Amino acid sequence: MYLERSNILYASVPKCACSALKAFCVKVEYGKPFKETELAKDGKTLHGVVDSVPFRKLKNQGQKDAWKFAVVRHPVDRVVSCYESKVLDKPEKLQQRRAQLEKKGLSLTPDLAEFVDRLEDYQSASNVIRKHSLPLDYFLGDNPEYFDRIYNFSEIAEVPVAINERAGTEVELLKSKNAYVKRLPSGAVTEELCRKILEKYRSDIEIFGPYLGPSKFAVANECTVITKRRPSWLRKSLNAVNRTLTSARSVTLTTARRR
Repeated sequence: MYLERSNILYASVPKCACSALKAFCVKVEYGKPFKETELAKDGKTLHGVVDSVPFRKLKNQGQKDAWKFAVVRHPVDRVVSCYESKVLDKPEKLQQRRAQLEKKGLSLTPDLAEFVDRLEDYQSASNVIRKHSLPLDYFLGDNPEYFDRIYNFSEIAEVPVAINERAGTEVELLKSKNAYVKRLPSGAVTEELCRKILEKYRSDIEIFGPYLGPSKFAVANECTVITKRRPSWLRKSLNAVNRTLTSARSVTLTTARRR
């Protein structure tokens, strides 16, 4: 979402507080809540107008010098949140896809373990689940340095401070209705489940590892995953060090020749 008045580009990611942040950004841009703007005429919804778009579309929005930010979330927390809001809290979402689910032998009321085990099948049967559980790089690309700031989920309170300062506004970030969905007991999230989720979201770790922040589930913070390739953030750090060392050697050699 591009805020033209303040030249800010927000890359929204489902299950990363995007409902609250979209509503906040609309009020910053238009000076009123979404429902009071022209955007909402003819019964249009916030997410219908302000969609979370793939990175290939996002990068074409706004000015090149826009201040760009995103919010990311630990993969375990994000998948669990998807399950809570799209399966536990809104079972009608799966009921609407009964034929597709039954064709794949999928339960209409899966527990978390089954949901994680067969996540790819649930994604292919339900566009809603797919949209809310796609990996971060679908929305944010594979280069974190594209953004001026990436916040993790525990830093949400810092977002309105930064945006209001840049936009010259005093808009409050309100909780979205998703903050009140049914929640699983923490004991339902096991070490085995965490490992499976981290394996499925390996790219999130490889690309956005340093930005993800801690999980709210202690067991998830104790899990690790072996990446197939050196994470992009680590490759860039090492490349920067190598460039510095190469530059230093060049200067030394040049000085020696002059002597």
